[in-house]
Amino acid sequence: MYSKIFSLIFGILLLSTFGFALSVSLSFTDSSIGVGSSTTLTATINGSDSGVTAELSGTGISNESLKTSPVVSDGVSTQYPGTISDTTTTSWIIQGNAAGTYSLLVTVSGDESSTTGNTTLIVTNPANVILDDYSCNSDDSNLS
Repeated sequence: MYSKIFSLIFGILLLSTFGFALSVSLSFTDSSIGVGSSTTLTATINGSDSGVTAELSGTGISNESLKTSPVVSDGVSTQYPGTISDTTTTSWIIQGNAAGTYSLLVTVSGDESSTTGNTTLIVTNPANVILDDYSCNSDDSNLS
């Protein structure tokens, strides 16, 4: 009986001392955009830790096929959520500068734990619009 109580108390102390493991889920406002358009990537971080950072990296990030806010430094765009005790979100605005399918990685690291999340962004070229040659007669009564 005492050993079960001791184990329960010890478990609670460990959780309060070392926090909970971090987890991350990712979502876009739109996961498919046209060249020149933007979308927002939101990372929802769950857990408890201090010194938490969230880094966005992946194809397109380092070669500016995708522009991010905050800006990229050394191939990553970093956010600083700091100390979290339950759930927090952090976001990046991403502009597609070149058509392609981009694999993105968000790495969330704290003082005690880390985790990653993956997602894909599709950037498409705008549709080609073909305009027929059209001319008008200067005698047209609608041209005044």
